[in-house]
Amino acid sequence: VYFFHILFYGSLPYNASRNCFLTIAVPVGYRVRLKALDFDVQGQWGKCEREDTLHIFDHNQQLEPETLSANEQLPIGGHSPGRLLGEFCGKIETDLTKNDHSSSLNQRSILAESSQNALTLWWHTEDLQNLNNQKQTTPPLSTLTSKSTNLRTNSQGFRLLWSSFRYTNSSSEKCRTINSKSFQKNNSSNLLLNEFKCKKTTLNSPKMEECIPTQLGCNSYADCLDGSDLDAQLQLKHGCEHIPNIPLSVLISSGPKRLLLCAALLLLWLSLCLGCCCCY
Repeated sequence: VYFFHILFYGSLPYNASRNCFLTIAVPVGYRVRLKALDFDVQGQWGKCEREDTLHIFDHNQQLEPETLSANEQLPIGGHSPGRLLGEFCGKIETDLTKNDHSSSLNQRSILAESSQNALTLWWHTEDLQNLNNQKQTTPPLSTLTSKSTNLRTNSQGFRLLWSSFRYTNSSSEKCRTINSKSFQKNNSSNLLLNEFKCKKTTLNSPKMEECIPTQLGCNSYADCLDGSDLDAQLQLKHGCEHIPNIPLSVLISSGPKRLLLCAALLLLWLSLCLGCCCCY
């Protein structure tokens, strides 16, 4: 999860005069999905002109994440970003951390999906002097109302969730689960990721699956397009730990042997307590 204005997010407005670039690269073979958990930026949604704006660019070629450095400048890996996927400003009203996947607002929260394994983000905010000049020269009947003026001073910024995902190439290909024969056969070098199979199939082909790395399937965010990775039973099936509403998930996912051992230790502790009570 990427927080803009991370130290004071939710308590102070973001700063003016910012010009930031961020490239997100996931393992080769996966794509990037970028979702807004919160988005509160000055301006009107879908009509970004002079306002503070988040631009999202695709990449035309695969990037090797292992070869990239944290301070690398554009072009990344010798490749410049590709086409512009979207420009975003304004506000998403709904609290998207509630994971209401059936609503159109949730679809609105999906800002972009890459064609390769990388996205580049460009976030810029206007110079404070320009904002002051614009306020002074704006006529009373301008579209810059008092409400939008408040947004310039009170907007909180955004929280973005990026997820790596892939669609199977054919109806015969499946997600690579750790128990599958294809995973064990082709993962002798430990290069493949154990995958979480999302519940719903793709829209283009009902026989093709959406797969995400199991590490994403076990976090507390909806990385699957349909949000099925938040299903507690599916998380338990994939060996996730610390599952909400299942207090013993850590023990259950660790296997029956550890569960039996913990049960035996608990019985021993109870026996000692009862013995001490009887003695006194």
